[in-house]
Amino acid sequence: MSFKFVGSENGMKKKVNIHIGGYFASKEAAIIHTVLGSCVAVCLFDPVERIGGMNHIFLPGKADMAHFDDAARYGVNAMELLINKIINLGGDRARLVAKAFGGGNVIPAISGDNGIGEQNIAFTLEFLEKEGIRIISQNLGGNDSRKIFFYTHTGDVFLKRIHPVHFERIVREILPALNEGIENFHILSEYTGGNEYQVLVNVKVNKKVIDDKLRLSGISLEQAYQSRVLFMVAEVGRERSNYWWKDPDFFSVLNQTEVLLYNIFQERGFIPVNHTFGIADGSLSPEMHRKDVSRKHAVEWGKILSADFVITGSNVFEDDNITTLHLRVFSVKEGLLLAEGTETARREMIGKLTPEDNQVVEDVARKLAERLIPSMLYMGSESVARVQQILITLKGLRNYQEFKAVQRFLEEDLPGVQSVRQNRIGQGLLSVEVDFSGTRDELLRRVLNQEKLSFKLVLESAADTEIVFQVAQ
Repeated sequence: MSFKFVGSENGMKKKVNIHIGGYFASKEAAIIHTVLGSCVAVCLFDPVERIGGMNHIFLPGKADMAHFDDAARYGVNAMELLINKIINLGGDRARLVAKAFGGGNVIPAISGDNGIGEQNIAFTLEFLEKEGIRIISQNLGGNDSRKIFFYTHTGDVFLKRIHPVHFERIVREILPALNEGIENFHILSEYTGGNEYQVLVNVKVNKKVIDDKLRLSGISLEQAYQSRVLFMVAEVGRERSNYWWKDPDFFSVLNQTEVLLYNIFQERGFIPVNHTFGIADGSLSPEMHRKDVSRKHAVEWGKILSADFVITGSNVFEDDNITTLHLRVFSVKEGLLLAEGTETARREMIGKLTPEDNQVVEDVARKLAERLIPSMLYMGSESVARVQQILITLKGLRNYQEFKAVQRFLEEDLPGVQSVRQNRIGQGLLSVEVDFSGTRDELLRRVLNQEKLSFKLVLESAADTEIVFQVAQ
């Protein structure tokens, strides 16, 4: 799940994107959106308290917790989690009404008459009927994918159909030509913007065969690299300056300029860093809190918060309604200033940003970002070449909570890890493939010296591309 903020007549409104297995509910005004193929999304709304929420159901039925399944992907779990969330926010289960969407048969040649989409629809309708939750609107089945937007404070839903033209070409032309390289596949979603078409396909393949034949079909392959970026941009007015690193414990939220940059860079595939985690009390020198961040201190902040890049600078609101945004991009690993730029625009009012001024500042930020991002992508692509795949096996896991703790640690808290893929699960055993930017010894040192987990990992064995840890009893 990811979120950003959009302007509205009442200020900033949270916009939340949920993916497979995601769910979100809010008593504040928010827009929840997702893309559906064979999956189903249920929007629940309490019209009295004006609390709404939505989930994204991948499969019907209930998760088998003994096999560490991601519970919210399954219908029963997804519905109960969403209902309980709304109740915890003050909603009343007896007042809930539902709107249901999705369950498309997006690949007719493969799905058949009783594909996953039909099964998800049957489950959803049966569950809501049994629970006594009235369906006031539904758009289910068919051959199209859907993109939906749910407004939690009004209960309104806006739907956009995604016609399966590109799905059909992939299924009828490209995938059959790859049959010797594909064991199975699942098309998850598609996106069309301008002249660009993107489709997310989950496939198990013979990599060499696939690479050769996709290139012959005119499809270029690029290795994705998601870099972590930390924003340190001060807002400077006539009377005061607003910047979180002055006191990270007190100023726990981003200023409005940083929120705009957060959204812009997230849209471009970067991972914004949460600065409220990972700062130890008393670990910072006084110079680290200065408004004007030097190259040295930017790199130090980046290392503390496990960022690949740090963007520093200021947005100065001048008396003559002029806003001047100046940004600098530092590479944490190389310790270098990669790019620098300034953009200026005129605002409508002096003082606090209005929604109209917010758009002016966003336009300035987007122009500046377009100039800075290429150098970051180049540095990121250079880093891809240094990423290696390491198989990590953990033995002695005692329960589901320990499994999730290890998974979360590898995905979110271990610097250098680019991606984590589940490889094998057994009784008390978990194997994952980790794409790590660095050497095997660096990975070993970081795992063995970690303090995030509540239990200790002990090294059992280490080969060139495989490491085995044992959970200490």
